[in-house]
Amino acid sequence: ALRAKVQSQQSATELAEKGAVLTNPIVAYPSPKLRLVDPALVPSPVPATAVAGTVIPGPRYTDQGGGVYQVVNDRAESATVQLQLELSSNTGATDSVVTVGGVEHVVELPTSAGRKTTADPRNYFPSDPSLVDLTVTVPVGVSQMSITPGPATADPATARLTMWKVRFAG
Repeated sequence: ALRAKVQSQQSATELAEKGAVLTNPIVAYPSPKLRLVDPALVPSPVPATAVAGTVIPGPRYTDQGGGVYQVVNDRAESATVQLQLELSSNTGATDSVVTVGGVEHVVELPTSAGRKTTADPRNYFPSDPSLVDLTVTVPVGVSQMSITPGPATADPATARLTMWKVRFAG
């Protein structure tokens, strides 16, 4: 009865699209350069919990000026989806460049009164990460998503970023 009800409320195209999302999700896997933060160092609760569907087990940080994810799209064609993640820096990055499918998106990062300029990101978390919500096109197969300090960051070589809850929706 439930199946008949759902089928009566949506077109066959809509049902097929939703089925593809469930059976072939687009998934991001962090590279080894992105280090998992010790959960004991993360304040509770983790800030900005608006993003659901975590595909990484906790916050990851980069200590090399940027981070890379391997993005897997097993669908038959490229997909235009929403990329959602939480992003912050406590070491001087004022913006970040998120690159997916060869397209760069500049994201402004919040300023935090308590931000340190040279601290290890594992030891301090700003209370106000940016909730990033971008429409991106992900090519078929395995591609990369990179997150690097942006053009407004004074010293990109020393900037560190922390990422939470990377998710592709749609």
